[in-house]
Amino acid sequence: MALDGFQYGKKNHAWPFDAGATSAAGYLALLVRNNYLSPTDAARFTGLLVSNLSDSDPGQTAFLRSAPGTIPIVVVRKDGKIQSVATPAECDAFAPPPPRDPAWLP
Repeated sequence: MALDGFQYGKKNHAWPFDAGATSAAGYLALLVRNNYLSPTDAARFTGLLVSNLSDSDPGQTAFLRSAPGTIPIVVVRKDGKIQSVATPAECDAFAPPPPRDPAWLP
């Protein structure tokens, strides 16, 4: 969606920070509204953390992460790479959160 937004000048088709998302649920609703995700698929994201990612963040930045306390931690980077790790430190080494507050959308 972010690539489409950039390519076609649609500001609401963007990464969460650039789209003005204030919550994970709000960003998922934006994906559904723009037909990038079905409502059924959006429901599967419940419990995942969505980062406050921007177009200016590098590809290694975290985009999605399993909920705190979940082991193994599954993390998806902006560049699409996915990894399971055992500790938050390993998670941050593979895909650091965005450098803004909040890093993860509520």
